[in-house]
Amino acid sequence: MRKLLLYPVAAATGIALMPLGTASATSRADIGSAICRGGSITFQANPGIRFNAATVQLSASGDLGLCRSPERPKITGGTIRVEATASAQCPEPVLASGAKATISWNDGSKTVIDGPSLTGDTRHYSLVGGNVSGVFGGGWAQGTGRTATPLAEIGAACITTGVISYTSTIDEFGVGDV
Repeated sequence: MRKLLLYPVAAATGIALMPLGTASATSRADIGSAICRGGSITFQANPGIRFNAATVQLSASGDLGLCRSPERPKITGGTIRVEATASAQCPEPVLASGAKATISWNDGSKTVIDGPSLTGDTRHYSLVGGNVSGVFGGGWAQGTGRTATPLAEIGAACITTGVISYTSTIDEFGVGDV
């Protein structure tokens, strides 16, 4: 009897008795993540970084090393390409905002990171933030590494041609719900 009265009362008062749908926005739990360690990346600057402050075009590419994604177990590695405009001066830090990073995963999928902050100096670098789309879209990106090119070589390049290229490790790179 209660059931029979419940529906007319609900209809008369405008109360919906239908189950609520799920939210359309992706929740953090749905994003997933990948963590990579042990890779390397080579940065190139045009023009070369010298003692005078200048705006340079940075490009970088490398291998992410060994990757692990609990949500996407077929992802075990990938490559990364980064493009940015940066303010740079030997031996001061390189500061780039508005970078773009593209990751090609070994399973054929892609992740694009628009607008991360990229900073580095003669010893280390970091990439943080940005709008992540594609695989792990809606998540976050962060990566760190150490310069592998000998400091003496970087110092000599500051004096002569400018630092045109140097290699760094990828100690850890994470994307998604990291």
